[in-house]
Amino acid sequence: MDFVVWGAGTQGKRFAKFMEKHSQHNIKAFIDICAKNKINEETNYSIVAYDDYKEKYYGLPVVVCMADKIERDKIKGFLKSENVVCFSYCDCVGEMFYPSGSTFPIAEMLEMNNIRSEYIGVYGNNLFSVVLYDYLASCGISVRLAYSNFSLDYKFFCEQGYKCESLDALLSKDYLILHTEEGYVSDSYNQLSFNDFIQLPMYRNNELAKFKNAYKNRKRCFIVATGPSLKIEDLDILHKNNELCISVNKVYLSFTQTKWRPEFLIVSDPFIPDANIDDLFYADAEYKLIGDGANAFWNQVVPNENNIFRVHVDRRDYVSELPKFSYDVSYGLYNGRTVTYPCLQLAMYLGITEIYLLGVDCSYKKTKDDDENHFIKGYSATNTVAPNGTGTYMLQHNAYKKAKQVADEAGVKIYNASRYTKLDVFERVDFDSLFE
Repeated sequence: MDFVVWGAGTQGKRFAKFMEKHSQHNIKAFIDICAKNKINEETNYSIVAYDDYKEKYYGLPVVVCMADKIERDKIKGFLKSENVVCFSYCDCVGEMFYPSGSTFPIAEMLEMNNIRSEYIGVYGNNLFSVVLYDYLASCGISVRLAYSNFSLDYKFFCEQGYKCESLDALLSKDYLILHTEEGYVSDSYNQLSFNDFIQLPMYRNNELAKFKNAYKNRKRCFIVATGPSLKIEDLDILHKNNELCISVNKVYLSFTQTKWRPEFLIVSDPFIPDANIDDLFYADAEYKLIGDGANAFWNQVVPNENNIFRVHVDRRDYVSELPKFSYDVSYGLYNGRTVTYPCLQLAMYLGITEIYLLGVDCSYKKTKDDDENHFIKGYSATNTVAPNGTGTYMLQHNAYKKAKQVADEAGVKIYNASRYTKLDVFERVDFDSLFE
């Protein structure tokens, strides 16, 4: 089966590389509204306008590869109105695009769940179901795409040679059903959720297990983000009071102006480590947790040496439900579209019962000068910052809601001590009053 990719940016190129390595399918072209009849020099694929797609490639399914959820959904809605079969690259688990082990993660997932069935149905109208079907078929398994309603998409799959059958029919034949959609909870011996890979042994870093409840005697900590409301003087106050701090990304740019240093530095996004390898390696933080998707970084840095720890990050967008929350950092962290969310997971793993957010403004602006979004100048001068937008903010808000839900259940208090913030999930407190 051939695909056309909507979006010739970073996400589209990453998807193309994955398909080249792990799929029998071919990408015929990229659709991009800003380019027409050009060649992507990195991938050698043609970049065409949508009108050209209709003329040359109409009938091929389109994979929408855009980071902003709202824009992604708009495009999918438009394509469906044009009767185009379309998918989102976000349907696939993040591990498909950020490999960090020698084993293909689907194979590892099958092994961990001791799946030995020769008859498997894959349920879920999404791209991941297609990828999973292809892999299982290549292993000689009798596999079917399972459906509840025979839609246009399944008609297309059948025309492409995929074997499709109703869910009820497959269950009556004792097929094992693997569910790829969000939110499914296994409630039967022959139906399994197959969309969360964070528990795979191949991703676990046992060295991180030593941090479990290691700081429970400290009671409180500060998660220091880099929003423009943060002041250097705030960092000086934290230093003066010897507060336990977890911080993020390129906060080290402030170190020439303050004696404050975080105990933990987390970078979950792959772009920042890959573009700032030396700066992060030498950044003055007691412990650094760097996401395993930063391939360029980890090609040059030995995991667990110099207190730099490789941590698995599930970067999947949880669209129809709140994101998941990691209770064991050694297996990994859920991204939640904001690095503050992994920080909250780490803080609770450390045994902290009182967490204060600082510099979490939630007021990200799309500007050419990204310094407007941070408290320190030069933040974007050394390359890449993650894309953001309205859809991203919604996903971030859901992540904070999940963190509060988990914290409330565990008796942990989370406060927002940011001097300015649009985040309304947590109780607000005055930062200065915490030191009176």
